[in-house]
Amino acid sequence: MAVDLVFRYPAAAGTAVGNLDLRFVNLSGTPIVSATLDGTNQGIPDQYDLTFNVNGGVTVDVVCASSPKNPYETTGVAVTADGVTPNYGIVPEAAIVVSALVADQDQARVTMGAYMTALAAVTDILNMGIVEANSISTEQRIAAVNTGADDAAETDIIALPGLYWTPSSARSIVQEIDNHSSESRQRLATSGTKTITFANWGDDPGGSGKKKADVYVGGQLCIESALFDGETRYEYGVTGYVNASDLLRGLSIILRDTTTDPTAITISLIVDALSYQWLELAPDLSGAAGDWTSDAVTLTEDGQNAGIVRAGQLAHFWSRWNLPASASLGAIRLISLRARGEAI
Repeated sequence: MAVDLVFRYPAAAGTAVGNLDLRFVNLSGTPIVSATLDGTNQGIPDQYDLTFNVNGGVTVDVVCASSPKNPYETTGVAVTADGVTPNYGIVPEAAIVVSALVADQDQARVTMGAYMTALAAVTDILNMGIVEANSISTEQRIAAVNTGADDAAETDIIALPGLYWTPSSARSIVQEIDNHSSESRQRLATSGTKTITFANWGDDPGGSGKKKADVYVGGQLCIESALFDGETRYEYGVTGYVNASDLLRGLSIILRDTTTDPTAITISLIVDALSYQWLELAPDLSGAAGDWTSDAVTLTEDGQNAGIVRAGQLAHFWSRWNLPASASLGAIRLISLRARGEAI
């Protein structure tokens, strides 16, 4: 029993082809068997064109069409091609299984935050590319579809600070890094690169049978005796988290249930806590955008009371970038667009 709000292209809102999270289409050959979200909440909206090379081992070249600053644009990423093993670090937040029959120069297209038809035609939605200072991007209408079993109440949409982290191998110890779970703290993150390391690895003295370690951010203690249990969300206000320094301000982290020693691993967490203020949202008024705001917008199914989206139904909203004259050139802009609703 749950609410599950999925973003889709309005003209294809009734089918998974309309999904704006993760989609793939093989362009030549059948190099990709499957592509699924890995749950790490670090997707970067873009169009990712992949070319596979099969000479002395399988590698893939990645071209990011929407932003030349996307850090995932690269060449020669080594992949396992056995039709079973998920590959990480090709496209952010994606687990991609490559066919054992992949051939040299096979190509595929993967999208995040864009609409891609079954024939691989792409319409930019959240991957808006370059938007100049003191200008407004094309307004985009988006459908939020409740694919869960329960009706949703008090439903809204909000833009939060975006993030991603490297290396992809750190997935062996980190299950998720996300915004804080409390709405009152979700927009408190600060921009920049935060270095996460671990120390004092060992058994949990509390007898849980799990492993524990101290978590450091920028060389300072952030979480004392953090459990590697795949469940505990460490954030401001949780036992073990050092509230006084609040080194992951506005953020949270869940560590995997693992016995892998993390002390040799260094994680670079990149946070963009500015761009969400420039992403404006608006309610849908019979197919037209209502008042624009950088705050949360209520999502309402047509004909229902405010904030209600029934199971199997949808609500529309609008999005756009509105950059001030003071906006300066910077790294790739990151946002985390979230739809929230309470099951009823």
